[in-house]
Amino acid sequence: MKSFGTILALLGIVAWCAGQDSTWSLVWSDEFNGNALDTASWTYDVGTGDQGWGNGELQFYTPGDNLSFNDSCLVIELRRQLMGSAQYTSSRITTRQKIELQYGKIQVRLKAPYSQAVWPAVWTLGSDFNPPYNTPWPACGEIDIFEMACGENYTDDRGDNSNFAVVHYTDLADFPNELKKSIQVPGRMADQFHVFTLIWDEENLSFYLDSAATPYFQVDITPAYMSEFHQPHSLTIDLALGGVGFAGNPDASTVLPQYLTVDWIRWYQKKTNVQNGFAKPIAATPSMEKNASGLSFNIQEPANAFLRFFDLRGGLVADLSDWIRSQPAGRHTVAWERLPVRRGVYCISFSDGMHQSSGAITLTR
Repeated sequence: MKSFGTILALLGIVAWCAGQDSTWSLVWSDEFNGNALDTASWTYDVGTGDQGWGNGELQFYTPGDNLSFNDSCLVIELRRQLMGSAQYTSSRITTRQKIELQYGKIQVRLKAPYSQAVWPAVWTLGSDFNPPYNTPWPACGEIDIFEMACGENYTDDRGDNSNFAVVHYTDLADFPNELKKSIQVPGRMADQFHVFTLIWDEENLSFYLDSAATPYFQVDITPAYMSEFHQPHSLTIDLALGGVGFAGNPDASTVLPQYLTVDWIRWYQKKTNVQNGFAKPIAATPSMEKNASGLSFNIQEPANAFLRFFDLRGGLVADLSDWIRSQPAGRHTVAWERLPVRRGVYCISFSDGMHQSSGAITLTR
């Protein structure tokens, strides 16, 4: 049995890790370190979008055939493949009715695809799009954190080097409207990983690229007709081809297959707002304590619970979520010998399925 010394600190809500703004607390993330999609957080959208959520794109979204995991990343593949009336297949995943949060900082680290009419996106959608409300798009609100019309054959600022931040809503006359702005990088977005950030509060939607300290686009959401941005939203990740308006049509220059590679996606909230973010109210942080056997805690909803250890740079070093989700509700203990971590200081993120807590933990051996 491995012997660990005293836990010197386990704080309820602290800075997530060195280098992170101490005003933020991580409330949900997917590091994509497993070999299967986390169905407690994600659902597949299947089909061509004829059910009311498509844009006339050319691909058929499959229930997992085009999604894989490689080097601790989620990979969506867009390829030529006949599926029904479609000549292409891809994947689209959403947290709709599973993870729906309001306000905060959303960050996603990814490597983009390229080539004419390839259309990747990471975006949010208002929860009232779902039953029982069924608010039509875009009255429900949409925020595109990452969106590209890939290719080199556009006369405007679309292309392989451009990301668009787009905000969809209905205006005072209840007509569909959008605000958008692009940002360019040298070369192609596909040349390396980039971090795309949305900071969403009661007043603004602010968009950032990589380590920039100032936003390249900001939208005032205080007008009354922007009410769709004052409710919880879900997340969607997809990789499309063609479609109405934005991406255009593939041509002889289009190269397939193409890949959207997502390293991680994380949702933070201001410490003062942590209790307001979840679709379910957070009444209190879950209790966790040490004892002679290990770390002891309560689990209320095992299917939604998790326990993760991160190093001080934010890298995931241990994930015990699968073990926690296999347990019944009640009091449980993770034995010291089960902890796949060694001496050092770690950031810890724990949820009992209803409540979230983040903190710092020091282990000695």
